[in-house]
Amino acid sequence: MDVSTQLGLKGSLVTLVRLLAEKLDPALVRKELGQILAEKPKHLLLDLSQVTLINSRGVSALV
Repeated sequence: MDVSTQLGLKGSLVTLVRLLAEKLDPALVRKELGQILAEKPKHLLLDLSQVTLINSRGVSALV
């Protein structure tokens, strides 16, 4: 699964994370989002438009 992250400039309102795979990989999502959340963005926007399959583990990783 590819993850594209567009970090906003310091003080910007939104950090955009695009998940670029059709199937959501829970382990990768936890790892990538953990790293992004460690930087304490004000707001996080997840773009799941390319994802076509999310199982219960994937939903758990997002929550």
